[in-house]
Amino acid sequence: MNTYLFEHQYLDVTIKRLKAKIGHLAHRLFRLEGQKEKLTTHISSVVFGSKKLFKHQFTKKEFVQDHQSWKELFLAVRNKQVLISGRKDAAAGNFVFTYQPDTHDLHMTSLSGKVVTFSNVVFPYGQEQVNQTVVRCK
Repeated sequence: MNTYLFEHQYLDVTIKRLKAKIGHLAHRLFRLEGQKEKLTTHISSVVFGSKKLFKHQFTKKEFVQDHQSWKELFLAVRNKQVLISGRKDAAAGNFVFTYQPDTHDLHMTSLSGKVVTFSNVVFPYGQEQVNQTVVRCK
């Protein structure tokens, strides 16, 4: 109709929408940069058990009535330890797991032959012993 209505009904609304979109994108960039920094500095850990087992305390009838039995099962599954046995005839002591002390990478070969790499694996107790043993076996 006229320039006044065009400005207030279209331009002002469009400008407001674009400013909001820029704000959302800036916030997303801030969150993603924080996640990127966390991924480079944070050492992840192994978690045993599953969501399914955790939900059983609320959904399975025997565990709802007897919470202690669920807790014992849950704690047994979430033992927080992995035992990797070695072999003398393997190059690095094990055919499934291979540890690279210079890059701190742990390579695992699955049953299907796919190699999974865990980066930045550090042993809080005995890192030097692990490094010496791996270097000696090679």
